[in-house]
Amino acid sequence: MRAIVLVAMAACSSPDERQGLSEREHVYSVRGGEFVELLVELSEGTTLVCDWSASTALSWETHSHPLGMLEVYEAGIDASGVISLVATVQRPYGVQWSNFADVVVDVRVTLDLPADATLLEW
Repeated sequence: MRAIVLVAMAACSSPDERQGLSEREHVYSVRGGEFVELLVELSEGTTLVCDWSASTALSWETHSHPLGMLEVYEAGIDASGVISLVATVQRPYGVQWSNFADVVVDVRVTLDLPADATLLEW
């Protein structure tokens, strides 16, 4: 199942936090009817690995926005998983979790990225 949702960014990280990522962890609290997005700049051939778990099942997807369009690579509805996305070209890639329930859902995300990846948005 694919859900297309207007993209709004989560809180930005500081420039000092954006370079040389090896592993990062973040916890989101997603209110009912809202979504959060992780955004990472990847070089061609770079792999984003995202291990995540939520307090209940959420709709999720991996995507990018080439030429302003939405290109979805993978999507599902789960309470946890490991996402591995290999960049086909250099650009920002996103992982989005959407909460269509009426409760707040906590999502814990751990990233494993090579040094040439840049975290743009948590």
